[in-house]
Parts: sequence; structure tokens; C-alpha cells
Amino acid sequence: MSGELGSGFVVLVFIGAAAVLALGYTLLGGALRRWRGSAADAVASAPATVTERWEEDRPEGVVYGISARLDDGSTVELYLAGSDHARIAIGDRGVLRYLGDQFRGFTPGLREEPTT
Repeated sequence: MSGELGSGFVVLVFIGAAAVLALGYTLLGGALRRWRGSAADAVASAPATVTERWEEDRPEGVVYGISARLDDGSTVELYLAGSDHARIAIGDRGVLRYLGDQFRGFTPGLREEPTT
């Protein structure tokens, strides 16, 4: 009986250790993903010119979007709310803010300081 009790105890300790390791791995992995992802989750901000506007009818409703050419020559396509879509026209130039393919804001008119 003593041998059965000892082997049961070893199995219980092994299961407990495996559970602690799995929990630690999960918590540490989540913390590392958040830490590494924090820079990727930053909102980008860049001077841009709006080159296209579109609306798509989908079963879940109308989806609005724009395309913009950034000053570095690249192009982004962004989804935005209808109220934002209505305020932006093709040819508008300004500072575009976005996260991935989601629109975060647009400040129109890169203004030059008047010369005296």
C-alpha cells in the first residue's frame, strides 16, 4: 500500500507542476505579446492626399472607405464611418491617422505660414 501511495503522490506532484508551468507559460506569453505588439498598435500619422472614395453595399450594411497616397509614395486603403466619409473629398491633402486598415482621423490642409 505504501508503494501505491508513493506513486500516487508522484503523479499528483507531476500534474501540479505541469499545471503551474502551463499557467506560467500562458501568462508570460500574453505579457510578451502585449509588450511586442504595443509598437505595432501605435496609430500611424502621415501627410497624405486622398485619391479615391468608395461605398460598398454588404449584407451587414454599407461600408465606406478611402484610398490615400502617402508622401513616401505608398498607398493605404482605409475603412471609415459614413460621417467621416462625407467630410473627405478626392484631392484633399492633410495629415492622415490610421491603425492597420482603420481610419483614425484626418486633419485637412497642410497650411504654410504667411510670409511678411
